[in-house]
Amino acid sequence: MENLTQTLTPKLMMTEDKFHGYVGHVAILKDCDYKSAKIIGGEGIKLYMQSIDGTVFECYHDNIESIWDK
Repeated sequence: MENLTQTLTPKLMMTEDKFHGYVGHVAILKDCDYKSAKIIGGEGIKLYMQSIDGTVFECYHDNIESIWDK
């Protein structure tokens, strides 16, 4: 997966109601390069995630196995 740290704009990292309040939550992922990551934004079915090492990457709603509640 492409490292998006340099290409994401601050607008995409804003929390929005359309993400159902999940921005900032940790998600367990499947069929992805990372096993878990924090949701930092999204656009349509594409999500922008940040791994524990700080890498920002894209995944899709289909890659989410579960979301940890705060």
